[in-house]
Amino acid sequence: MQFLPLSSGLGWQANGSGTWSRRLRHLGFHAGRLRDRLGQRLGRAFRAWAAQRLAREMQCWPDERLSDIGLTRAELVAAVEGVRRPFQWVPVHDAAKMDPVRFGS
Repeated sequence: MQFLPLSSGLGWQANGSGTWSRRLRHLGFHAGRLRDRLGQRLGRAFRAWAAQRLAREMQCWPDERLSDIGLTRAELVAAVEGVRRPFQWVPVHDAAKMDPVRFGS
């Protein structure tokens, strides 16, 4: 097998954009996407940490201080539970009592 630099991806094209520059642009594009995703993950982790810290701090507050900002102890406990475990949506309606003709079932 002969070494052909122009056909193996080592050469430059006539317009000045060769495979190396394309590969570098491709690598830069993926590095930028990785940086963006990492930034989003770090932002979410920081917000979750701040929410947990605030919830732990507010648990130590007296009831008078909570009532000054319009919260009750029960609302605070519910908020702390929401921080500890992810939110799960529970529908308010009863699916068995809904009209099936209206929803195409």
